[in-house]
Amino acid sequence: MKRVLWLCTFDNVEKMRHLKCWSMRSSGERGQWIPNLLSAFKDDPEWEVHVASSSNFMVSPYQSWEDQGIRYHCYKSGIPILGRNWPARFPVDQATRFWLNRRRIARIVKRVKPDLIHLFGVENPQYGAAVLDLLGRYPVLVTIQGFIHRERAFHDDAFTRCRCHYEDRLLKACHHFSGDYDSEQVVKRINPGVTYQHVYFPVNEVLIAQTPHEERLYDVLFVGALTVQKGVFDFLKVVQILARDFTSLRAAIVGSPASNPAVAAWIEEQGLAGHIVWIGRFPSQSGLFKVFRQSRLLLTPTYNDAFPSTIRESMLLGTPVIAYQTGGIPWANRNGQENVAIVSQGNWMLMAERAKGMLDDQQVCLAIADRARAFAEQEYSLKVNVAAIRSAYCEMVGKNELSNSLV
Repeated sequence: MKRVLWLCTFDNVEKMRHLKCWSMRSSGERGQWIPNLLSAFKDDPEWEVHVASSSNFMVSPYQSWEDQGIRYHCYKSGIPILGRNWPARFPVDQATRFWLNRRRIARIVKRVKPDLIHLFGVENPQYGAAVLDLLGRYPVLVTIQGFIHRERAFHDDAFTRCRCHYEDRLLKACHHFSGDYDSEQVVKRINPGVTYQHVYFPVNEVLIAQTPHEERLYDVLFVGALTVQKGVFDFLKVVQILARDFTSLRAAIVGSPASNPAVAAWIEEQGLAGHIVWIGRFPSQSGLFKVFRQSRLLLTPTYNDAFPSTIRESMLLGTPVIAYQTGGIPWANRNGQENVAIVSQGNWMLMAERAKGMLDDQQVCLAIADRARAFAEQEYSLKVNVAAIRSAYCEMVGKNELSNSLV
């Protein structure tokens, strides 16, 4: 049996149930594509999967447990004693080149003795920096989650620049990558000689099947950070136009006014408060999936994304999507059909026009929803994407064994 070590970050109820922490504060589930993928490797006869993930507020620097054949290794990041991140005014991690995290990850690697390391994301040096120490000693597969260099158009602070530095180093130093089609083009522009496997993070198919069909309570839905780069103000401008034709329009926003007071103030100034429904954040995906079912359209006017998981989720849940032509989103139509209605980036007036047409014509909505679901069930399924990952593992480990035998 071969061993693979995943370096990643995620939070969910199961992880918090095992950890002993000073504080049980939690922002809810995060990085749920990791547990979704892990579900296919439980009690696996071929691969022994180890997962290294950090957590703040842990009592001890390191904690480990096993669940259905998956070995979890959790290490404390940030301030060693207090169990929290270093404050921005004391960027110790950056100044020390993430020495403490690199040291703790090195200890986990020494304990696991993996045949292969699988890094999820190049945009987070909190654990990505450790891979630069391991290259040459272990084959490394990097799965792209997104690119932080695209963030610099919106935030050019010191930590963003630091993240860009490590992202650039990893993209140039590593040789084996996986991810969506758009990410492949970016990676190969920077490092032309890499091998690349097409992989999408699968949606929780069990939870999709368990989510009941609901009455459509909301006309349009926004899911994402309430920021300029995620297009929240573009969404509100679309709502402003739609409200002229649909006097009873209900626009749902996942989040709360406190998340961005400027957004709440703009809504009040434009007289849109009667059309906006704030539905808060959800501690788990089940609540979010229910809201997808309750919405007639998902609007994704994002300026900075690879391929948002919310679009894949919406496609599988039967809610049509209108999105900007950003990152990997256009690849949702790569079979030549309009599975996602796409408009040029920044053209919120055209997005409003498409939304009006779809809200006026239920048959159009049903047709695009049916096409999207059929495409998503093939392209984003757990079975298809796990098979691609396993294929990459076997190829890399096989090449590494052959190389060692020739030395």
